[in-house]
Amino acid sequence: MLSKPDTFAALLGHWSTVELAADLGVPYVNARKMRERQSVDAAHWDKLLTASKRKGLGIEFNDLVEMRRAKVAA
Repeated sequence: MLSKPDTFAALLGHWSTVELAADLGVPYVNARKMRERQSVDAAHWDKLLTASKRKGLGIEFNDLVEMRRAKVAA
C-alpha cells in the first residue's frame, strides 16, 4: 500500500487530471478546478473513495472529513 495522503493536494496527486475526471465522472474542466482548489466537493467523495481504494491509498470517509477541516481552518 502507498503512503496515506493527509491533504487533498497529496491525494489528488495520485491522478492525472484526465484520470481524475474519469474516476469521478466529471468534465475535465471540473477535475482541473478541483486540483487547482486542492479540494473535492463532498458530492464526489463516494467516487473518490472508490477510486482511492482501487489505487491502494487507504483513504476512508473520516480522512476526507479531516482534510476538509484542515483546509477550512487554514
